[in-house]
Amino acid sequence: MSLVWSSSVRDFLRQWSQSCYPYEGCGVLVGRFLPGGVRQVYRFVPLPNLLREKTTAQPGVLEAARDTLGSRADTEGEFEFVMNPAAFNRAVLDAEKEGLDLVGVLHTHPDHPARPSATDAAQPLLAGWSNVIVSVKKGRFEEARSWFRDEESAPFIEEPIELMKEPSMSSTLPASVENEIRQAEENIRALKTGKMEMDDFRRFRLNNGIYGIRNQVDKQMVRIKVPFGKLTPDQLEAMADVTETFAPSKIGHFTTRQNLQIHMVSLEDTPKIIRRLAEADLTPREGCGNTVRNITANPYSGVHPDDVFDVAPYADAAFKFFLRNPLSQNLPRKFKIAFESTPTDYALTPIHDMAFVAEIRNGVRGFRTYVGGGLGATPQVAIRLEEFTPADLLMPTIETVVRMFDRFGDRADKLHARIKFLVKKWGADEFRKKFQAERRAVLTTRAGSIDWTVPVTEETAPVLASGAVPVEAPAAGFERWKATNVAPQRQAGYSWATVVLPLGDITVGQMRALADLSRRLNGGRLRTTVEQNFLLRWVRNEHLPTVYNALVKAGLATAGGNRLSDITRCPGADTCQIAVTKSRELAKAIGGLFSDGLSADVDMDGVHIKISGCTNSCGQHHIGSLGFYGTYRKIDDRPVPHYMMLAGGYTKEGEARFGQVIGAIPARRVPDAVKKVIGAFKAEKKSGDTFTDWFDQVGKTRMKELVQEFTTLPSYAENPTLYFDWGETTDFKPDIGVGECAA
Repeated sequence: MSLVWSSSVRDFLRQWSQSCYPYEGCGVLVGRFLPGGVRQVYRFVPLPNLLREKTTAQPGVLEAARDTLGSRADTEGEFEFVMNPAAFNRAVLDAEKEGLDLVGVLHTHPDHPARPSATDAAQPLLAGWSNVIVSVKKGRFEEARSWFRDEESAPFIEEPIELMKEPSMSSTLPASVENEIRQAEENIRALKTGKMEMDDFRRFRLNNGIYGIRNQVDKQMVRIKVPFGKLTPDQLEAMADVTETFAPSKIGHFTTRQNLQIHMVSLEDTPKIIRRLAEADLTPREGCGNTVRNITANPYSGVHPDDVFDVAPYADAAFKFFLRNPLSQNLPRKFKIAFESTPTDYALTPIHDMAFVAEIRNGVRGFRTYVGGGLGATPQVAIRLEEFTPADLLMPTIETVVRMFDRFGDRADKLHARIKFLVKKWGADEFRKKFQAERRAVLTTRAGSIDWTVPVTEETAPVLASGAVPVEAPAAGFERWKATNVAPQRQAGYSWATVVLPLGDITVGQMRALADLSRRLNGGRLRTTVEQNFLLRWVRNEHLPTVYNALVKAGLATAGGNRLSDITRCPGADTCQIAVTKSRELAKAIGGLFSDGLSADVDMDGVHIKISGCTNSCGQHHIGSLGFYGTYRKIDDRPVPHYMMLAGGYTKEGEARFGQVIGAIPARRVPDAVKKVIGAFKAEKKSGDTFTDWFDQVGKTRMKELVQEFTTLPSYAENPTLYFDWGETTDFKPDIGVGECAA
């Protein structure tokens, strides 16, 4: 005998059981009886729980018993919790209408083991039904165990609980999503049977957020969009589900566009991933390809003391408008949009195809609008498209630029197809002139089915369950973490806390732990950031020690958020087809300096290291205080991995200074170069100088002098290790594939 349920049911039970505490909760398990004594659970239906006096033959039901008489422990001996019989009968009838069965019952044991109590043992239970007991200790899910009886009054026997690997069968998805999943399944079959050309399938695959992996045929990367970085705990747990089930490493990677990527996924599993994500209102759709990509935003918007207004509703509306929009499916190249709510350029607006900075002019909400920025091999700063775009014109303004890009972008040369090249070709004035004419046409020909309105909402403080957040003494390291990772919100009494993800990576267990603590401690207010971290918003100041302690238990309490030690990097040659070097491994190697060599500088503010595995700048190396991108050079006819070092990059609204090239450094010497540069900065800077100030004073020549000793290597015979890439123990081979960024 065994009970089988999906991970989504399990996760719902975890959340629900904690919400019931300190009272008992109960419900029924709906599914099917299968051969071999297997009971498969499709969903769990919570039912009202009633309290009756144990000594009374006819129960004297108290509807509000849980609120008035307290928990199981308070009432044991005089009262017992029972399932509402009328609600139970309705659940039976509802299941029968769907052709399903009730395969068992479930109830919680607050502060008791997940084993049948004396009261449970005295209750009749249909033979063959599962009796699932969930233990909740001090408000936290502890364990779930399943018990059954061969006969109605026989002793309970424990049975195993198994997880289904396929997604939940209970969700009803929109027809458009079901069609996409069915199309994915059909196209994969067509590809495998030779009925679909690879080039056609590649276009389909990329538009659905599925990207090829280096040196792999059937393994993929799935890029899950997180619009403007907003996530709920349920969505993070859905990400954990697909990462645990389909990614061999059980690790996800958050990107500089606030997305999650999971790697080495089998192509045949991608429809299942799309379905499970859709159940949580997530999608990889248009995460890749020549589309409007994920829309990013300042993660502090709505809570920052310098907010002009919260841009999240506008970013959300733009995301929803362009998702699956025919305008967005076959652009000349990808198109990236960002929103900023403060004078500080957290959203990196100058390097986007299109960007909006909040402004209120004469009482009217609107934006300073930019177009034509980008990084890559030829970085360019966005131009000011319009001095002030009223919020009512936001959507037609974006649509206008996308239409222009679709019509006039260079489709013949993918290396010059981004909109920045169109802006450069026409010039700023000509682009603005054509934009104004095109927008007039868009406005005057608008169809009645087009909705450009933006529902404006203001985020308010979460309501936490009374007594749900215990007062705790902080664990060791709290004061340093608070100093580097916590800042006050504009709402009195609240702060945000940065959760640093070293290398942008997070395990399945950490995803679930973060979802759980966010649900309990800040009302589920999560954001991802362009620095590849998480943000916990709306944390009450008195709850910060409790949040920190929970992060410590999850292995997520790293201090130094957005400081020197918080390095931005792309996945590099571990998975990327066009990367030259293993940028992830270099980031780890530099990180090692902060425990050996730069330990006193780990929290240095205003110095940012950014690493890419090639020139394409997925790690944003152009705008780092110190930037590195992977390349290689030949030494004695032997290819050796190198990084081109850049210095002095930054962005602010309307301006980006791209780092000046300092020189090529063998990969294994880069950490030493970083150590020396940081040491010189500390020794030579004037009081109050930032790294940029110092670099402007000493100049490129001084920087070259500092790293010159690290640009050469001894002979291979003397030290072959210096000729290897980080993370490798063999000779470097520049095995660079064909990228899909411009496919």
